Amino acid sequence: MDTYLKEVKDTLDQLKSIDFSILHELVVIMILNSFSTHSNIFIKTLAIKDSLPMLEELEPQLLNEKLQIKLDVDKEISINVLAIQGRM
Repeated sequence: MDTYLKEVKDTLDQLKSIDFSILHELVVIMILNSFSTHSNIFIKTLAIKDSLPMLEELEPQLLNEKLQIKLDVDKEISINVLAIQGRM
């Protein structure tokens, strides 16, 4: 995630250096569209707001979402392992 966001920022900087700009809403939409289905609730929450956040505001939210997904996956794995061990 960190690498991906850095690549997006670097690309935006390169485009800006040649006087080419992209609406921040389009950048945010492209970033959100790159996510897996684990982030659907997060994406829908952003989509219903009056305006999309700026990239600088979005980045910490994305990192937090990434952490939350990891915690959810780890919890699901633990539950499955316990369930399997209970059957043995």
